Amino acid sequence: MYVIVDVVMNHMANEFFFEGHEETQAPWRFHENYDGREYLLVPRKAEELLHDTPKGKQPYKDFWYDNSWDAAATYNGTLYGQYGEWVDDTGAGTYIESDFHHNGDLMDYFDPWQINYGKIYGVMDDLRLEHHRVQEKYIAMTKALIESVDVDGYRVDTPMQVPLNFYKAWAPAMREHAKSLGKESFGIFGEFYVTPARYATMTGRGRDNTMYGQDRFIDGISTLKGGIVYPYYWYIFTSMVYNDAQYADGLALAYREENKMIDIYDPMTKRNEYVMWNFCNNHDNWRLQSMTGRPQMRMCLVVVTFWPGVPLHYAGDEQDFDTPGSALDGWAREELAASLAWRAVPTQPGGNPADVDNFDMTAESYRYIARLNGLREAYFGDFGQETCDEVVTPEPQIPDVLVFERGCSADPQRRILVIASFHQNSSSSVLVSTPWAAGTELRDAVQDTDPVTLVVDLQGRVEYQLAPLQALVLVPRPVVLPPVVVSVSPKHGSSMAWPADEAFKAGLRVKFDRAMEPTVLQYLRLNGKETPPGAAKASGV
Repeated sequence: MYVIVDVVMNHMANEFFFEGHEETQAPWRFHENYDGREYLLVPRKAEELLHDTPKGKQPYKDFWYDNSWDAAATYNGTLYGQYGEWVDDTGAGTYIESDFHHNGDLMDYFDPWQINYGKIYGVMDDLRLEHHRVQEKYIAMTKALIESVDVDGYRVDTPMQVPLNFYKAWAPAMREHAKSLGKESFGIFGEFYVTPARYATMTGRGRDNTMYGQDRFIDGISTLKGGIVYPYYWYIFTSMVYNDAQYADGLALAYREENKMIDIYDPMTKRNEYVMWNFCNNHDNWRLQSMTGRPQMRMCLVVVTFWPGVPLHYAGDEQDFDTPGSALDGWAREELAASLAWRAVPTQPGGNPADVDNFDMTAESYRYIARLNGLREAYFGDFGQETCDEVVTPEPQIPDVLVFERGCSADPQRRILVIASFHQNSSSSVLVSTPWAAGTELRDAVQDTDPVTLVVDLQGRVEYQLAPLQALVLVPRPVVLPPVVVSVSPKHGSSMAWPADEAFKAGLRVKFDRAMEPTVLQYLRLNGKETPPGAAKASGV
């Protein structure tokens, strides 16, 4: 298991207000433009509740504000716009000795200055991360976090709201410190809720919009290794929610164009690695299955599992959570708490799936995702070759159907062919070229019972009539995945009365998906303890 910790670097709590705007929105100010000088910061708490620091009484112990205006000071941040364009500041005047920005609320997310220096939602104090003084404090804190809790990587929240020169200092410091602790590969991933042109500036060594498709970079310093990217999600989301299958061809187009823009060289492994995170659901949007249904979600899961990058599963999808709403409005975070609220929002005939104990490894969707992950590992291994990131798609593409071929080896026996229909109401006839010789029998690896079987014809092709939303993962050599538990009795999350009689015994039954050797009993633990001799037996059923 690897531990990846979420870090939020661009904003803090809500300890200040901008002078004159304690309870109102503070319009944007930059230097002495926009109808006034940048704001003074005013602590919300009484002085006796503040911390003693070298800078006097402060709301934060380690980051300090300073209301001393410097008319000659400039911003030294490296900023880029939504289209990957570099922006320059020719003005002067700011509170340069303050660890915080004094510019007012973030109101225009497309303004490169506001998105980097504004107070998000008007309630989160924004750190002056472009300044080396603040960078050094943050570097010290996150080094300590790696060492104290054995962190293996960071997931960076809202990286598009942070000046690039911060990452140019912070990311190398994190990798160097992690390596000193014996961590040869330390991942740093961003939440790229932004355009590809924007996240291209902070992936690897970075490219701006003058460098695409060239061996040119912003500089030689690698920043984020990858991140949570939205282009593939939006194509699937739009197709499923709006029932418009034509967006199936968007994934191949997005991947081709994205790879011209981003730098995927990893300075720790010394090779190119495409490790963007792809997903079907996230906390900023409603769950796909709450707007469509399980078949749409299952098709999406197959696609993101075998598409290049890392498949990211939003907690609760493995239990079929489908509460309407996003986490931003308080919903779609069902896994974080047991709440009667879920009971009040029935989403299925039996109620809301979130209204029970949902750490159930026997749940059908849990086992479905586990099978997909097992297949991904079986066919791609440790992703140790750059060829793992090569995708072969038909030219021209088949309308309304996503077809792609992948593998970490040129050996046809180690390659897969994914065919996924984006049609929701009609079948699709496909004729697809394959890398396999005529007569090769291919099987759908996703289905563990009665899988689709096709034979490659004399032209190296397979033909099939896809049902609506059907997704196949065709392979020439089926693999045997590890056994899984399909049911337990009493059922997970159930409770039972336990009489005071010491002679009372309760029967526990665990059923696997196949016959098991009796030696499996030596791994059985009850409350973390080995079972007494003779207390358990294998039935062979």
